Amino acid sequence: MGEHTRCNPASGNCLPANLPGSADIVPVILQDRMFDTSGQLFFPGDSAGGVLWSLNPEHPYWVPEFTGDTIVVNGKAWPFLDVQPKRYRFLFLNGSNARTYEMNLQAPMWVIGTDGGYVDTPVPVKKLVMMPGERYEVIIDFAGFAGKSLILSNTAKTPFPAGKAPKGNTLAASCSSACRSRQLPSLTPATTRPWAHRCGPARTRWCAWSIPLRAPWPRA
Repeated sequence: MGEHTRCNPASGNCLPANLPGSADIVPVILQDRMFDTSGQLFFPGDSAGGVLWSLNPEHPYWVPEFTGDTIVVNGKAWPFLDVQPKRYRFLFLNGSNARTYEMNLQAPMWVIGTDGGYVDTPVPVKKLVMMPGERYEVIIDFAGFAGKSLILSNTAKTPFPAGKAPKGNTLAASCSSACRSRQLPSLTPATTRPWAHRCGPARTRWCAWSIPLRAPWPRA
């Protein structure tokens, strides 16, 4: 799974001029995975080693709700990111099958975009709660953390919100370290005036979706 950023050329008319461009966005795709003893990806579908691992023997490849025991970021377990003591623009995406994340970081964070587009003004947050398929565009300020290491941790229970607390490899996602260098000029979210309402939608569409709960499901 990967991220592909597409920008409306008209967005330049409503976003702050000193907001880092799309080429500077740091992608963060969160997923939970399982690995076998040889380090290969493992998925509880069909059989392996003479053992049926699927929870649905009638349709062994249908896994309705999968939760892994290791969090990976951009496909890598426990990645490390070197940053400068400045503000960065991140794009978070929950690419898990069923796991919800409640991500925490010691550095200040502001949400500037969601699935619905850019917010009117940056919203300061202490944590990010992300359901499967949900995304956030966030500014994180590493100023004041030069020479320090920060851990992006997960505190969401599974199933969310009243399941089991995370532990082990599902408790932390990644680590970042702020290099010792001068602070560079960048957007100040706390003092930014409203911008997003100036680039409203050109067209509004309404879609209705329904699932027939009583219809018979296909059988093999």
